[in-house]
Amino acid sequence: MPWIQLGRPRQLFVAQATDIIVYQLRKHTKGGQFLWKPLTTFGGHQGDISKFVITEGQLLTCGMDKSVRTWSLETGLCNGVYLGHTGEVHSLDCFGEVIVSGSRDKTIKVWCQQTQSCVHTIDIQDNVWSVSLNPSTRCLASGNSGHTKGNAPLQLWDINSGRCIMNLVTGSTQAGAGVRGIKWETPFTLLSCGYDTTVRLWDTRLHNHSASSCVLKWEDPHDSVVYWIDSDNKWMVISGTNRYGVTWYIVLADRGLSLTTIPLFPS
Repeated sequence: MPWIQLGRPRQLFVAQATDIIVYQLRKHTKGGQFLWKPLTTFGGHQGDISKFVITEGQLLTCGMDKSVRTWSLETGLCNGVYLGHTGEVHSLDCFGEVIVSGSRDKTIKVWCQQTQSCVHTIDIQDNVWSVSLNPSTRCLASGNSGHTKGNAPLQLWDINSGRCIMNLVTGSTQAGAGVRGIKWETPFTLLSCGYDTTVRLWDTRLHNHSASSCVLKWEDPHDSVVYWIDSDNKWMVISGTNRYGVTWYIVLADRGLSLTTIPLFPS
């Protein structure tokens, strides 16, 4: 499933195989329809790219070649390669000089950009599909495959000590209902999506006061896996598969549950 992220106004970054392609939204000369047209390509991975992050003038990528890479958005050149995972790297995030990456090798690694080295490794004991840093609380959210007994699909970790802070559960988690996407909205609330075909809003402050920290839930309009999510605290953008013919799509959703499905590359 391709990873996507909004860039500058009317720009969209899309992971396609071993490359990141930047698309520009342009008006078609015939009919006045707006279409996404390719603008720039970042290439260098030896395997498919799993995820990327755009931050502070740079692009960070990870992929099936077990590496994490950093790129200059200005020059388009790769300026850092981070090796150490023994399995495919599924996810990464960054804040300041800190990079975190999650892998099929069942670990999360914390990297220092200044030295381009691994600071320490957190043993998750489950395949890691997604990671997301919370700069305000210095904690890390991990979305796991959900196949390891006793491990919740969504967990919070202290990035300094590697200690598990809490398991976020709904009370009815099924085996394999892994979390593919995570988005922090505030220091205490986050969104998640994944194989249970739903988007959930969590409030970590309720962890010790309620059976579940999940405060809202949205069903995917196609009843399919939701791979990616982003939000500006009012609107959500999600992407996923569609079993009825469209290979992949994005959905714009407001908190009033109004949904608009848009094929990303209409025929």
